[in-house]
Amino acid sequence: MAHRLQARSERVSLDLAKREELYGEFIEQVTPLFVDSVENTEFDPAKILPLYSVLGRIRLVSTDEVLREAEEVIANLLKWYSNPVQKVRAVMEQAAVHEVVDPIQPFAQSCRREARRPFPTLVKHSESSSGSARSPSPSRLLSVG
Repeated sequence: MAHRLQARSERVSLDLAKREELYGEFIEQVTPLFVDSVENTEFDPAKILPLYSVLGRIRLVSTDEVLREAEEVIANLLKWYSNPVQKVRAVMEQAAVHEVVDPIQPFAQSCRREARRPFPTLVKHSESSSGSARSPSPSRLLSVG
């Protein structure tokens, strides 16, 4: 019995480490895109398409909350590209005094909540959540800009 419990604990730890790596990859890919969206209003779909690969993997293993927040990050990124060009330094100064909201923070917070659950389990998403209206499709990306 103790052996099964230890094996289960090891599987959960491995699953959690894989999710942490996946979510970190998402954050690492999206962060420079937000910087790009501040400096440029010209949208290049080729820059964002790799992010959809990571989003697809998030759909496979995450909770509904984490998935919703990842989709929201991408939706907000697309909105940022439609804003006027700004200087990155000015945006950073605004962020320092909380005049600009960190666009990745809600995603990171949902990842932390997921990690704190005692035994995170794989969540099977229904087709309705994977086809969420909040998640822009790659074909829509190609028509933007």
